[in-house]
Amino acid sequence: MSHFYREAKHEEPMNVFNHTFRQITLSSMFLVCLCGVTVAADAPAVSMSTPVPRIERVVPLERDPAVEESFFREDFEKLSTLKDRFFDVAEGLGKFSISETDAFDGKKGLDQSYINRQTYDAPDKGSAGWVSRFFGDSPLFASRIEDKTQVTRIYARWYHKFEDGFDAVVDGKIHFPPKTARLRCQETGHRCIYTVHYWIDNESPEAFIAIERHTTAPGTHREWIPKSVTRFSCGDPENIGRWVHMELAVTLGDKPRSDHIQAWADGKLIADIPNDDLSAGWKKTGLTEMMWDAYWNGGSPKDQHRYYDALALSQTGPIGPARSGPNPELRLAAGNPKAEAFEVEVAEGAQKPLKPDTMYDGVPGTYHPLEIDCTVVWQGRVKGERRLTVDTKNGVFTGPRAGNVGLDDNALHFVRIRESLGGRWSAWSGWHAGFATVWKSGTGERPLPRGYLAR
Repeated sequence: MSHFYREAKHEEPMNVFNHTFRQITLSSMFLVCLCGVTVAADAPAVSMSTPVPRIERVVPLERDPAVEESFFREDFEKLSTLKDRFFDVAEGLGKFSISETDAFDGKKGLDQSYINRQTYDAPDKGSAGWVSRFFGDSPLFASRIEDKTQVTRIYARWYHKFEDGFDAVVDGKIHFPPKTARLRCQETGHRCIYTVHYWIDNESPEAFIAIERHTTAPGTHREWIPKSVTRFSCGDPENIGRWVHMELAVTLGDKPRSDHIQAWADGKLIADIPNDDLSAGWKKTGLTEMMWDAYWNGGSPKDQHRYYDALALSQTGPIGPARSGPNPELRLAAGNPKAEAFEVEVAEGAQKPLKPDTMYDGVPGTYHPLEIDCTVVWQGRVKGERRLTVDTKNGVFTGPRAGNVGLDDNALHFVRIRESLGGRWSAWSGWHAGFATVWKSGTGERPLPRGYLAR
């Protein structure tokens, strides 16, 4: 596995009582090639990469204050049927269901249960679940919408997880279920005016998240806008078997090429698309629908699951990762199930401006590797457990937090981990599991976490 870290080599087990300040610059968090080779036409079939140690999740506060200003939020804890909160749903066998199998926060989440395409008794083997929430001046489900004010700016946040051991090898190639979420403007009769897709691009084994747009709005200059392929890889084994923060923002402009789209994953801005030509200033109808969907073109190679949780929609600004307290609990996932011990580092992170690599028709097509400055603020170790609390009992606060008993308020953090088996330590994971600490008690203003890139 190749990562572009600009940091000193660090192979020996760390000393958790070392208070030395270390500044680390992260230049990329993506897997360069899933299998270590380029797959040619005559190459043998690929396989999923070997699991690696990772942070399964950072446990958030019981009531996430990041979503308090959202006009819609759902954690599924008190929901008995999806139709009570979502206006258009596909649930049941091989589709979505409310489940206690896995959840980001609480006990319940949204479970997509894929059925092996060889045994799936359905005309369309890729058929899967979806849930839609309509809002604003939508002519669809208008009787169920309380506030019919036109929506021209929206932020959608959710958490997503491919279960541990998820297999995306279909017909000898890496092919993840591409559908994840989409934001739309629809008119009467389900006539779609434009759509912003938060999808998984399967044109490379890295399976990067891509932002795709389709529009028929009057005045736009093309129907399919060039897709914007990010650097966040769903094929990276660090991103399988853990909960990942995802977010999509769309702001409509007043003229052609004046819309703005942004996307985040794991606490990082992964796409920034200004001057987009999605609506061309057309506002007969605004943004009307947010859909989370899990369709898998061609179907799944086995029975398996993916999960959604902590859904939220806001018009006030970026929502960001779920908030934790100053001493969050980390849930650890082993690469080797026989791993005996883990070492963990928590760092404050500050993302540098996102730089387009290639441009197509005036919009970013690809991006340079992400750059995030990470400053280690806590080091810890645990043996024989899969949980670790960030406190002075399990480790030491270091760097700018030396001498403290908790993480700093309102800051973006990332975590990295390695595991020991038979006295041999694995390589460090990349910095991942982006999370934010809560605001200082009594603070009136609630800005975005320090280091979180948004505009």
